[in-house]
Amino acid sequence: MAGRRADVVAFVEGYFGRPISGAAASDVLAATGCEGDDAFEFLQAFAEHFGVDLAGYRWEFHHADEGALLNSGWPFRPPHRKVARIPVTLDILVQAASGGGLAGCLSACRPGPATP
Repeated sequence: MAGRRADVVAFVEGYFGRPISGAAASDVLAATGCEGDDAFEFLQAFAEHFGVDLAGYRWEFHHADEGALLNSGWPFRPPHRKVARIPVTLDILVQAASGGGLAGCLSACRPGPATP
């Protein structure tokens, strides 16, 4: 698993062009400012590189929608604000790269209530 972790770290650092710090390891997408289409493109590239299945991945738990970055959602909250955010950690990416599916690795995460 240590070799796989080094591969994932190298991929993430190469994709974003900067080293992964402790804060970035605890929420890769938030620490890199990756939201909307950029986040999904990163996850697609990750999935292609490591042979990870994205079936069942629910973006609204992990990053904002592209349109929500420009619109607050008034009078209705956008989908990502209706649920609590679940961070995509470096450990989750390593587990997904080792086991083949991202949704399965995230299923153990139970979101709490969303903030108003």
